[in-house]
Amino acid sequence: MSYFVSAQKQLSGTFERIAPYIGTAYSTYGREFLVPFGASIGIRDNVVLVPMSDGKYGHTTLTWFGKRGESISLIAAFNKRPGLAFARNF
Repeated sequence: MSYFVSAQKQLSGTFERIAPYIGTAYSTYGREFLVPFGASIGIRDNVVLVPMSDGKYGHTTLTWFGKRGESISLIAAFNKRPGLAFARNF
């Protein structure tokens, strides 16, 4: 089991499209505390870049959001392994 607490703040002014976050996580499996962090960076109104660290490894996603609740994400797991995710809100 894992426990998470995080905080995120949307910046203002020149940096209004950036929302950095930081957190802490405890894993009962690994019996360790981690400090995940990253930022959501709005590239356009419907495109978001999220570079992040889960406390051990870095990952990056680039997500496009459609007008009807659909999204497509390009994923770089460990910033090496490519991936693709599709989502649809309903």
